[in-house]
Amino acid sequence: MWCVVKVNQVIKLIPRAMAVVINEVQHPAAIFSSWTSAELANIGVFPYSEQAQDTKHHVYRGERFDIKSDHVVKVWDKITDRPLADVKAEYVAQTQSSALSQLKPTDWYVLRKAETGEAIPSDVGTYRAAVRSSEDTITKAIKGKKAVSTIKTMLVVPDGGKAPMHDWPDPLE
Repeated sequence: MWCVVKVNQVIKLIPRAMAVVINEVQHPAAIFSSWTSAELANIGVFPYSEQAQDTKHHVYRGERFDIKSDHVVKVWDKITDRPLADVKAEYVAQTQSSALSQLKPTDWYVLRKAETGEAIPSDVGTYRAAVRSSEDTITKAIKGKKAVSTIKTMLVVPDGGKAPMHDWPDPLE
């Protein structure tokens, strides 16, 4: 993606290589693949990107263009955390859904026991208990967080481990 800059202002975004008119001169799409960055800059065309957004955790307002000597980046002037209660509720619901998904393949053992009295294999019972324990641990950790930034730390994967938000038992073979 590129943009056209005139007098320190972005005047046009160019989403893909395409024919473009700049300063009343028609340029073919090939300039984006055959011209150097310096040649493009001489006519006011620069690579363009946008600052990544983490909309799960933040609200973005006040976009502007950060014009550098060799590229342009759309950035945000104001980034605020989403309401903590909303973020917590979404992660708790996600955790509950993950637990249900992990328990589902072994639900038939529970139904069979309820209907026939046949015992649930010990490895299955142990696994199901571990899933419920993990759900409880993760949910309590989420609910105990006091800021969105501390919830985000639960997504960080430590060396050789699992992110606390995803610290589930290994599935049964």
